[in-house]
Amino acid sequence: MTDSIAHTYHLSWPRFLPLIGVWLVVLVLLLLPFAAEPVPDQEDARALLWTALIVTVLLAPAFGMLWQSRLVLTETGITHYQLGYTVRSSWANTQTLCLSRGVESLILRDPGTSSRVLRFSVRALQAVVPTIAGSFGDPDALAQGRLIALAPFMSHWRRGPLRRDLERWAPHLFDAQRPG
Repeated sequence: MTDSIAHTYHLSWPRFLPLIGVWLVVLVLLLLPFAAEPVPDQEDARALLWTALIVTVLLAPAFGMLWQSRLVLTETGITHYQLGYTVRSSWANTQTLCLSRGVESLILRDPGTSSRVLRFSVRALQAVVPTIAGSFGDPDALAQGRLIALAPFMSHWRRGPLRRDLERWAPHLFDAQRPG
């Protein structure tokens, strides 16, 4: 029996930077009064420190949730783990590789999940911000569980390993891109 090869791709650090930036800006704004004259009185200082702690405690799970978003590729298929849902597909079920900048994705023939969370969140997002629908590729395919977003993992594509894995395990995705 041979060991199965599995390659896991996490979000690139630039995807974390905006969240880290927001957290740092809020912390600086909350702690800035301690550097000013006069120093806040004890009651104000305690309130600022508690607020800084609460902001940190609330954002910590967001970091964890972002880290949980990952692609796992094996010789039998691909799995995209995302907060609230997971999309799984065999390589035979993969239909189209979209490499349009910003909406890089893999379209599946049949749904890789039946997640109500996914359907609801896509529809709710479209209702609130209709123009955002195209930001994730095909919103209908996403809502149906037939889209695996590759855009968050494109740093791995540019460095090469994600592309090599797809070329090795799903060469049919590249047939339309080859000349001749």
